[in-house]
Amino acid sequence: MTETMASGSMAKMAKKYFAPTIEWDWSGPQTGSGSPDDLVKEFAATWGSMVSVFHPSDPFVVLDSVAKKVAVAFSLVINVDGAGKSPACLITNNPILFTFTFDDKGKVTKWDGLWDPNDPSLVGCVTKLSSAEL
Repeated sequence: MTETMASGSMAKMAKKYFAPTIEWDWSGPQTGSGSPDDLVKEFAATWGSMVSVFHPSDPFVVLDSVAKKVAVAFSLVINVDGAGKSPACLITNNPILFTFTFDDKGKVTKWDGLWDPNDPSLVGCVTKLSSAEL
């Protein structure tokens, strides 16, 4: 994700890791299902257009090899700056949990994301960005 945010596109990540059909269920709520291109477009219109920096730290990974799931919990620092078009607005040490479900080919079929969408620093940065002229 660090490279994805820096590049401004999820396309490279989607091609490498996503199954032909993928579901996503992220806090916010932001949910959907479709092709990897569908998620790439949605991401570009939302998080991809808001965030330029994504730095996870202290990851804690759990594997369920029977269910073909990996859960990753970490603290996150992001810069909600309109992908570099507005002044920096850092959100630091925000706890995040991603769970990925895989098919038999090792491709992601579902991506669950959990965080507090009402976190004051997140709300403040998104509000500040929404009022900025990009």
